[in-house]
Amino acid sequence: VTGLDEAQDAPNTSVSDVLLAGAKVRWDLFDGAFTQVLRAAYNRSDLTSRDPGLGVTQNINKSEKFGYLATYRFATPMLFAAKHSISGLVEKEYESFTPIAIYTDGLERTRERLATVGEYKGEFLKRFFFAATIRHDDNKTVRDFTTWRTSLSVPIKEWGIRPHASVGTSVALPGMFEQFGTILGTFVGNPGLVPEESFGWDAGIEFTLPGGKSTLDVTYFKANLENEIVGFGNSLTNLAGVSRRSGIEVAFKSKVLPWWFVGASYTYLDATEPDGGREVRRPRHAGKLTSTMKFADGRGTFNLSVIYNGNMKDRNFGTWPATVVTLDEYVLVNAALSYKVRENVELFGRVENLLNQDYQEVSGYETPNIAAYAGVRIKLVDGAT
Repeated sequence: VTGLDEAQDAPNTSVSDVLLAGAKVRWDLFDGAFTQVLRAAYNRSDLTSRDPGLGVTQNINKSEKFGYLATYRFATPMLFAAKHSISGLVEKEYESFTPIAIYTDGLERTRERLATVGEYKGEFLKRFFFAATIRHDDNKTVRDFTTWRTSLSVPIKEWGIRPHASVGTSVALPGMFEQFGTILGTFVGNPGLVPEESFGWDAGIEFTLPGGKSTLDVTYFKANLENEIVGFGNSLTNLAGVSRRSGIEVAFKSKVLPWWFVGASYTYLDATEPDGGREVRRPRHAGKLTSTMKFADGRGTFNLSVIYNGNMKDRNFGTWPATVVTLDEYVLVNAALSYKVRENVELFGRVENLLNQDYQEVSGYETPNIAAYAGVRIKLVDGAT
């Protein structure tokens, strides 16, 4: 976006190089009652932006993550015919970020996080399903956080209903690019950003429709978000106060035929900022239709989805001061096809934006036209492990 009065195509270019690597080892003991998983992941992204008049900027982000997860499952048939699952996770993450431009110091910023998580899941009398999770994050650059979540589900098959509810807290750290990133003439990070904190809950009922092959789920949700990170001029800031979000989700699933499954969902969202204004980039109405078909004795899968995104507010930073604009609603159609040549070899292809729709998710920025992808997935699995 350039100019002060309207959005225009700028002569800038950006190239992003991304390297992802990871490994996971899992082993089961005691006939699967005790499972251990060891994970390691590496991620490097290099964003290089060029402006004919202002020069070149480079943002280098690297992260290393290591984790160990252990889960033990057991039953107490004499006590409420219960089944239990207890899990523990320890995860260490190291992240670094280096902004390079003519006006930056070019220094590498780092941060570390050690997370410990405990989770319990229980099934009682085949009627009550309960879960509780607690997580503690030991951060080196911001204060530590402890978050939690609980959920309850109660299937009542005689009535064909399943009430369910959950409540919990969460924290999201600002991204390293949000704090220290830079793009000449268009964006400068804000090192003073603080983490977002939220508290939310939901409650609903799932109905099993006559015939037992279809379900309809209606859920109400509500969440309060503190320190929400939003765009401000050519940077970002934390909003003072509480942003509020509430709404209703409706989901339908059906097994039309043994090989054909359909689904539909709709979300109404009322999202407001602390001043009571409508939150940007949050459509009030959104929906999705899906159709999944199996063929060749289940070896092949064809999926077709239709996604609806209602109109939404956004800020146009091509004007000064920034003005609030309305982005038009849009409909996207995506298709995907996969086929298992062997148990561990799968061919796949997908087409996104099948109708080549012209739409915007961010004011002044175009989105990709129709795109096609194809590839092969190979699973290297030893059946003895």
